Amino acid sequence: MSVDNDPNRPVLYQHARRPQWGLAILCGEDKTSRTFQFQDGRTRTFKEGWYQLMEPVEVEEEETNSIANNLSKAMDRQITRSRIMERAKKEGRNIFTVSDQINLFRKQYPDGFSDARYIEEVREGGGGGRRRKKNRQAGLEHAQTTLSVESLDNLIGEYNYRAVYEAAIAALSKTDIASTSTDVRPLRRLPEELVPEFAVTLRDLLYGEDPYPDRFGGYLALLEDHDETRPTWPMATVIQGLVHPQTHFCIKPSVFRQQARWLAPELSYSPTPSADRYEQYRSMAEDLKVRLQRGGLEPVDNLDIYNFIWETMRPGVREDLLSVKR
Repeated sequence: MSVDNDPNRPVLYQHARRPQWGLAILCGEDKTSRTFQFQDGRTRTFKEGWYQLMEPVEVEEEETNSIANNLSKAMDRQITRSRIMERAKKEGRNIFTVSDQINLFRKQYPDGFSDARYIEEVREGGGGGRRRKKNRQAGLEHAQTTLSVESLDNLIGEYNYRAVYEAAIAALSKTDIASTSTDVRPLRRLPEELVPEFAVTLRDLLYGEDPYPDRFGGYLALLEDHDETRPTWPMATVIQGLVHPQTHFCIKPSVFRQQARWLAPELSYSPTPSADRYEQYRSMAEDLKVRLQRGGLEPVDNLDIYNFIWETMRPGVREDLLSVKR
């Protein structure tokens, strides 16, 4: 069925001359203009006489609904952010934006994510010509080697479940994203009888074919079965974020919560990880990635996105952002 013949189906549009803006939905209209929300995160208004540039696009129904839903959420966030800015202005409060974060980041690292100082001090984490014991780049490389699908399948095939478990703990321990006391040690308390199930569940989380929310939920459920291994956000996300840095994100609540206050104000925080809330954080981080690219910062992978949030939202730095007069 065509889009035009189904009144209940959302209509997606694409700008005839600017396909790089992505698809869009109509989110407002008056007598002389129409406003569209685009996938690049921007809302654009077109005057009468230019409507023909926005051409309807045929997409599979399921994908259409998903894209339209995401664009609708992006539009709601734009409205909420505008209200936050207006309220802060009336109250005489400063509030940071992604542009402020980019300016702060570039002040420290003029060449962005390719800046030599950034790579040495943040990505590889070793100022003064030495590498820190907990090194983010080295942790990523270690996780991708020891937790590759080939490695996991070989170990599980040999019933060496403990080796999988130890490799997971090592991956979690290799960076400073996870805390030894609150993230690593609790995982070490996993009962011995659950180690085989942990190995198989981790393999499924990283490489399974079932829908991702089901796999992530299964991993969380296993950890929740034992009081002393109640999952934290880093425990739940760092391993997959290191193994799959192009698709997943390492979540550190202390800074992601601060990022969400502006970029995803509708996101309510919970210390307990869940598949739904992870997808919200993931959507926020993807939105941030688009904004960074638009601002001239091209991340290598999602570890750079984590680093950007940490470098601009960590305590002390965040206060500097808010103190800048605008």
